[in-house]
Amino acid sequence: MNLFGRCHCGKVRFRVELRDAPDRPEVLDCNCSICTMKGFLHLIVDEDRFHCDDLDEVSTYTFGTHTAKHMFCKTCGVHPFYRPRSHPESWDVNARCLEGFEPSAFSIVPFDGKNWEESAPAIQTKRASDFIDLATLVVSDYDPAIAFFVEVLGFTLSEDSPSTTTDGKPKRWVVVRPPGGGTGLLLARADGYDQQAVVGTQVAGRVGFFLRVDDFEATHARLLSAKVEIVRPPRDEAYGRVLVFRDIAGNRWDLLGPVPKRSEPETSARSSLSR
Repeated sequence: MNLFGRCHCGKVRFRVELRDAPDRPEVLDCNCSICTMKGFLHLIVDEDRFHCDDLDEVSTYTFGTHTAKHMFCKTCGVHPFYRPRSHPESWDVNARCLEGFEPSAFSIVPFDGKNWEESAPAIQTKRASDFIDLATLVVSDYDPAIAFFVEVLGFTLSEDSPSTTTDGKPKRWVVVRPPGGGTGLLLARADGYDQQAVVGTQVAGRVGFFLRVDDFEATHARLLSAKVEIVRPPRDEAYGRVLVFRDIAGNRWDLLGPVPKRSEPETSARSSLSR
């Protein structure tokens, strides 16, 4: 798929190749100072997928580490693309400069550019390979599901925009993502008897979702405070601390935490002191 874009005056034009792209390509919405001022939505592409014959029509601005090369049209001042600090060998296209840009055509993911050093590794490793962007979770209604994932599990509401079903009925495109980013959940309201019948049973009673967290005890406490059903209490396994809970639809989840640190046996401590 080829996407075409330009600056406001048209002196800078470019083309982007999205090979094997999802139906809704992911773009990052950064909250750093310069991106907020520009309204830049980041579509990062490899060097060989970006084509522009008008680079002599742009001026370059750098600041801070001077790694990022911000490029502006010399005539109209619009910022259609640049060399990003996170991927200096790639190109970062402003999705708002693409022809026919519609926000609903993209998966817009928040990026915490105010804390760049902590946030950048996640997108740097993510772009190293293909990944699953979204998984569908069928729910009875949108707002209670949003409240559960945002208020109880600490997810981010990435998108909530109007849409339509294939037969023209109104619906919403609702996406939530864990705070560290990665694969999001498309919260799909059940439409009709067949879809309502699978709410909470998408994987036939098995554990179908796995949420790994850094602070297991804090998340466990939030689940208890929200009176979430704990199917199996916390236990320690070789792969980490784990419990099983049900989400608002009734699906089973594994909550996974770090492998607990093992304390030294008391006998070992005593023997070392006696030497």
